Amino acid sequence: MPIAAQAQRSTDTNFAECQHTDTPPKATIAACTAVIERRGESAERKAIAYGSRGTAYRDLNDMDSAIKDYEAAIRLSPQSATGYLLRGNLERAKREYAQAIEDYTRVIKLLPNFAGGYLGRGNIHYDQGDYDGAIVDYTAAIRVDPRYDPAYASRGNAYLVKGDHRRAIADYNAAIRINPQHFFAYKGRADAKRAIGDIAGADADLAMAKKINPNIGD
Repeated sequence: MPIAAQAQRSTDTNFAECQHTDTPPKATIAACTAVIERRGESAERKAIAYGSRGTAYRDLNDMDSAIKDYEAAIRLSPQSATGYLLRGNLERAKREYAQAIEDYTRVIKLLPNFAGGYLGRGNIHYDQGDYDGAIVDYTAAIRVDPRYDPAYASRGNAYLVKGDHRRAIADYNAAIRINPQHFFAYKGRADAKRAIGDIAGADADLAMAKKINPNIGD
């Protein structure tokens, strides 16, 4: 095989491993670094590589390296929502809420029909105790994707903490219809049923949640 063809095959292999979600984090970092350092690589592919490498660093709990890579991805591809979404997720984990809201809002502006942007911003409102604001964003996520079960479950959580148990149950029902393995929805519905005195229903839902995920608490 000619040297140029071998080099191209190696590059393609690195790029594939860099993007593959089943690649272990350290192998992802090595593959993505090879893509980033390759001369002549396109800005688009380098941006993807920075994003993937940043996520691998995050999985290794190296948050400083992760944020640097997400920022590099954004510089290379400022009109791509992916870098903002990834950085917003990391900022939420670091409780940098103001910055996270800015990034999720940028995602929404770039991709107004992407439910994940509204979900991310809604989660920040929820974390800050702004449950009405969270409900607004979760509802927007459902409006653009009526089968997006995380938004129903999250809105159910917001209704639950507000004491609106029947609306919470309705949202948990919707999440479970879409995704019967959604153990958090079963757990939330158990809490809502217990609050309205349906102890048998609550016990059944909690048992189902534990059947799906034995590690879930009471």
